[in-house]
Amino acid sequence: MREQMYILLKTEFRNLALTTRYKLGLTQREMAEMLSMSERSYSDIEGGKTSCGTLTSILLIQMQDDPYEFLSKLKDGFQRMDDPKDRVG
Repeated sequence: MREQMYILLKTEFRNLALTTRYKLGLTQREMAEMLSMSERSYSDIEGGKTSCGTLTSILLIQMQDDPYEFLSKLKDGFQRMDDPKDRVG
């Protein structure tokens, strides 16, 4: 289950990074600067190669108009994983 949680986090933060960057009209370089990281590291997040670290995750969440909307989505995803009727096998 831990691996599923990691995949969910990686996917959701990748999507959050992409939508936030597009919404703000930034290049990858500009977004990376806002997140205090290298352009390569940011590109790896958007490309799905790596997940966000703690600081990057917090910075992305605080950039949202309604941070609780994103956190609620994560909570729902985790709860679905924990629901026995949604488990496979």
